[in-house]
Amino acid sequence: MEEKDFISVIICTYNRCESLKDTLDSLLAQECDGSFNWEVIVVDNNSKDKTKEVVESYMHKFGGKLRYVFEKNQGLSYARNTGIKEAKGEIIAFTDDDCIVEDKWLFKIKNIFQKDIQLDGVLGNAVWGNGSSMYRDNNVLRGNGLNMVFRKSLFREVGYFDINLGSGSAGCSADDLEFVYRARKNGRNIRSIEDIIVVHKHRVNEREKLKVAYRDCKGYIICWLKYVVKEKDKFALKKIYWFIKGVFFDLVKEVGNGNIGRVKLKIAQTMGALVGLMKGLYIWRTRRLK
Repeated sequence: MEEKDFISVIICTYNRCESLKDTLDSLLAQECDGSFNWEVIVVDNNSKDKTKEVVESYMHKFGGKLRYVFEKNQGLSYARNTGIKEAKGEIIAFTDDDCIVEDKWLFKIKNIFQKDIQLDGVLGNAVWGNGSSMYRDNNVLRGNGLNMVFRKSLFREVGYFDINLGSGSAGCSADDLEFVYRARKNGRNIRSIEDIIVVHKHRVNEREKLKVAYRDCKGYIICWLKYVVKEKDKFALKKIYWFIKGVFFDLVKEVGNGNIGRVKLKIAQTMGALVGLMKGLYIWRTRRLK
């Protein structure tokens, strides 16, 4: 049984040992009032760099609050699920190995869940280094894997992250979105709170940006197709329709504007969505799922 007033922070990592140092430093700098306990679990998902050595070098700084766990099965959802099972806390907070959490991150999380005992989960905000938000709105169905917090009991009630989704899986991404949607379909209370902030350090170059756009759009469609194929979910079907329609019309618009950079981005998104349709049907209808 998990411990009350205890927060378990899970950081899943793969070959980012240098970036991970900044994340751990930000957790060391947390302003806590002693009214709750916390721990940090670093889940190493088959890293080939010095991730284990880095974590071990930080253990004395954390005074017993830091643990290293190895997950051999490749895929972010495998790593997240392993972290959940290892966690001692009633509250489980996720951030990424390329993020810096604000100095009152844990304190704010503790207060929010103590004040609202009916709250099952929170999606926080993510900003770039200049303070600008990564998101256009605070809709919970945007997904937010780098800053999300749930009660551990929620995973027992609605299941863990889908290992067919997420980075390193056949579904590419969107395991966070799928979990939030599943929780909400089961009547759980998930809120978006902009005041809980992490800084996302990792800015990509133009070539990487196209790869990320392609991957994310593919994963988005595959995620929603799960509910279309398995549950004949009309809401999920509408999400797919409006997303593909929006991306296609944006592409036509940018071609008309002659903005080559935006055209390339929209082509990547369109291709990702179309490939996601084909791959999603294969995954959810013909593949033997894990």
